[in-house]
Amino acid sequence: MGTNQTHIRLKVVQIQLLVGNKMDNFLFQAHVEVALKKRKRLFERENGF
Repeated sequence: MGTNQTHIRLKVVQIQLLVGNKMDNFLFQAHVEVALKKRKRLFERENGF
């Protein structure tokens, strides 16, 4: 019984890690997209587009 409980707990931790990584990747991609948009806007302003 005890070993089964431990196994379930490990599974939960793995799922939490997976979800955490997905969230980190999503936030990182959003951050990069915002940075690229800002850079593009600056570039357009400097070059008179």
